[in-house]
Amino acid sequence: FLFFYYLYLLILFLILLRGLLSLKKIYDVAIIGSGPGGYVAAIRASQLGLNVALIEKADIGGVCLNWGCIPTKALLRSAEVYELINKAMNFGIDVPNHSLNLEKIIIRSKNIASKLSNGVNYLLSKNKVEIIRGKATFLSSTKVEIEGAKGEKQGIIEAKNIVIATGAKPKQIPILPVDGKVIWDYRHALRPNKIPNKLIIIGSGAIGIEFASFYNAIGSEVFVVEIQDRILPIEDKQVSDYAKIEFQKKGINFFVESSFELLEKNESNITLLIKTKDKKEKIS
Repeated sequence: FLFFYYLYLLILFLILLRGLLSLKKIYDVAIIGSGPGGYVAAIRASQLGLNVALIEKADIGGVCLNWGCIPTKALLRSAEVYELINKAMNFGIDVPNHSLNLEKIIIRSKNIASKLSNGVNYLLSKNKVEIIRGKATFLSSTKVEIEGAKGEKQGIIEAKNIVIATGAKPKQIPILPVDGKVIWDYRHALRPNKIPNKLIIIGSGAIGIEFASFYNAIGSEVFVVEIQDRILPIEDKQVSDYAKIEFQKKGINFFVESSFELLEKNESNITLLIKTKDKKEKIS
């Protein structure tokens, strides 16, 4: 009995000692965020001989890899194949009974993102980058406190240099609070449980146009509202003009130099009044 008692005390002491030593560890670089900015910086810093900690509160690879660039491209590829199959008869190929399986499209998108996230994890491990799970809050210019998923304090990380690579999140529109039912953000748009008959997209940047293209291809009637005078406003005007013509051919409706007013919202439907320089149009 005494043997196990002392063994238990020894284990507790070693755990406590390990914790104390880890708190004293000072990194050369701590990076907050594991997206394309964060994980690339972490790997390169480690390759240059620095001691690196990478802090991430969610999925390795960040929003871009798990909820943005990669899964949207997977959705667009599915939409592209579906459109091609619909035109198969033009090439003399009969594809009977072809139909969309939205669940499988979403699963494929998730699996591709997951595979790439695991790849980034492997690269970080191979390059001896220490991954610390949690949310970082600055205590000073060289110290951050790590908080767990449930708000529990997990310790303090100290580093000579700290890189902020926290990415971005959707801008909230006060009159259109996201509820996941009739008002989505990008996460809901990536994981739909059904195809909406009609979809209004506020904003015609790259992300808005990607979703417009995908949902148009799988059967939604899509309306895009843009406050500026052209779609894809940060691209060259020639690109914007050409893209608008091509998307209009596919049936996407655009309102540029436009604003909107919320008229009605319930559990399954929303109605906006779209206002342009020349007209007003009510869309539900």
